[in-house]
Amino acid sequence: MNKGAVKFFEEKIRYEIDPYSVRHIVDEKDKNHVIVDVRDVAINAPAYELDKHIKKLPKNKKLILNCQKIKN
Repeated sequence: MNKGAVKFFEEKIRYEIDPYSVRHIVDEKDKNHVIVDVRDVAINAPAYELDKHIKKLPKNKKLILNCQKIKN
């Protein structure tokens, strides 16, 4: 077994979290966490500010809006 590779992946997964844990954090509105979207192709525009961003959105592409109602 390559000890260097094992160490590399142990360090890499140390800070990973599974999707179910993230879902729980979102559902519980855990104030100790901040979710940051780092996808380079994502556009973040809160629904209440969509009118401010509409001119920046591409006109020649289909838009997919991801909406999630936050439970009160």
